[in-house]
Order: sequence, then C-alpha cells, then structure tokens
Amino acid sequence: MDRFLEDQDHIRPAPEDLERLLRMACTRRVGRDRTVRLQGRLYETPDGWAGERVEVFFDPYDPTAAVSFRAAGDRDAQEIRLRRLDPTTNARLPRNAPDSEPEPTPSTGISYLELIARRFYGQED
Repeated sequence: MDRFLEDQDHIRPAPEDLERLLRMACTRRVGRDRTVRLQGRLYETPDGWAGERVEVFFDPYDPTAAVSFRAAGDRDAQEIRLRRLDPTTNARLPRNAPDSEPEPTPSTGISYLELIARRFYGQED
C-alpha cells in the first residue's frame, strides 16, 4: 500500500464516462418496423432509420442497462438511446381508422356504354 501511495500522483483518474467506454459494440440493420434485435430482445429506433446499418452499444452483462446506437462508421455522430420494445403496450395503442373510400361523384345521367352500343349497331339518333 505504501508503494502504491508513493506513485499516486502518476496515476490518472478514470474518465467520468468509463462505463460508456467499456460497452460492447455490434453492427445491426434496422428493420422495416424500426426495430433492432439484440441478444434476443427487440429495441425501438426513432423514425427515419428503417433499413439503415447502425452500431449498437450495450452492456452484455446487464440487460437492464441502457442501449444506444449511432450510424455505422460515423464516429462523430450523436448516440441515441433505444427503448426496449413492449409488445403488450404496442398491441393496445389506438390505431387510426383507414381512410374510407371517397364518395363517388353524382352521375350525369349519360350512359356511355349505351351510346357506344348505339353507334356500333348503327342505331344513331
């Protein structure tokens, strides 16, 4: 202990973001449903990332720890935190009703098929 304390001024303190620096990284492709699969779990990504390759950072020993990602190969990109997908909540989200078919325009009273048939069969008025 004495020997350790003699060189204490040569020891650099650990960086504040040490936990972030010790995370594992892997490359994944975001699915069309905006999800990323990681160790058997699905995580939601923000809008606009469907089909993109991303680098996912995670703690393999703590599944409850935050997971984040950034664009693959872009070292200067900001990391974005991911939320774990909750299928129960997603199933209960209210969905917008599909747009109904537009109302047909009122008929003019002219039967174009009848006019074509008259002309074809020579029954001109």
